[in-house]
Amino acid sequence: DEEARGQCDRNAKIEKVKKRVAFRQCDLAHLDYEDGSFDAVVSCYAYHRQKGEDPRALVKESLRVLKKGGAFALEDQFGLSNIYGDMDAFVEELRAEGITKITYVPNVEDGKDYVTRVMKTKNLVKGLGMIYGTK
Repeated sequence: DEEARGQCDRNAKIEKVKKRVAFRQCDLAHLDYEDGSFDAVVSCYAYHRQKGEDPRALVKESLRVLKKGGAFALEDQFGLSNIYGDMDAFVEELRAEGITKITYVPNVEDGKDYVTRVMKTKNLVKGLGMIYGTK
């Protein structure tokens, strides 16, 4: 939406990268980009929000557009088995599909920083985890 785009544009300006980035609204299930289009893929808390979609398939679609050797960092409710099932098995599945380096960090919300403590206290975060690595 326009508010989110405005916030992204403001942040890019603050970080002095506005001339090097572009923001587009996309369908996570069917990204309109060729395989291997991007050097990096980053997602924060988006996959589980796509109602009617398999969040594992959305993760795979995000990794499809990542170049060989590209880096990724994905954060979502990976710790909730009712959404993602067995994460250890999913990580192995991603390895088998070509992800060369991958680390799964469960329970990110158990961090000591202010944001995760406040979010956990207010029950805004459940099962938050991260997968990151290289394709």
